[in-house]
Amino acid sequence: MVSLQRQKFPAKKHVLLLSVVFLAAVCLSHAHAREGAVGRIINVQGDVSVARPPANTWDAASPGAFIMPMESVRTGPDGWA
Repeated sequence: MVSLQRQKFPAKKHVLLLSVVFLAAVCLSHAHAREGAVGRIINVQGDVSVARPPANTWDAASPGAFIMPMESVRTGPDGWA
């Protein structure tokens, strides 16, 4: 009975270790995405657009998008972000 418990415990350790590694990777990817950002769009209502250089074409904004230097945000008469 003791040998069965010893075999199960290392598997739990591996699952825990993989979970920690996965969480660390996710956190680092989010931190890297934010690097250099000057803002972030949290919520979008109505007409909200973002212009990104070098094209400077206006694309629909989406919640969670980071705003980088030299980018512009505009809203229509019914929009806010």
